[in-house]
Amino acid sequence: MLSAYKDNVAFAEGPVVEQFAPEDQSTSDYFRVKDIESVISLKAETHNFPTTVEPFNGAATGTGGEIRDRMGGGTGSWPIAGTAVYMTSYPRSESNADGSMAHEWEKILPVRKWLY
Repeated sequence: MLSAYKDNVAFAEGPVVEQFAPEDQSTSDYFRVKDIESVISLKAETHNFPTTVEPFNGAATGTGGEIRDRMGGGTGSWPIAGTAVYMTSYPRSESNADGSMAHEWEKILPVRKWLY
């Protein structure tokens, strides 16, 4: 681990990868292949409140924040790939004829009053 959430993102040592880039990146130049040490950025973004109230725009702010924090961490990074996990409440949309919940796993948490 190179940095543990010092800049709102963590950095871990990655593998040596081949980079295909201009020889001199400050001007037009011939491309070449060279080995570079890579660093993998790890980021978790929690946007439970806006995603609960406004699913689409709330999720967009979470994704945007995740990209922003990766690019702003340390000396910056290039987002190449990312993952997103959004957790939502149980839908509790169905019930059996006797009024019981259709899904047994929904009994884990009691139904709470909706606030919004």
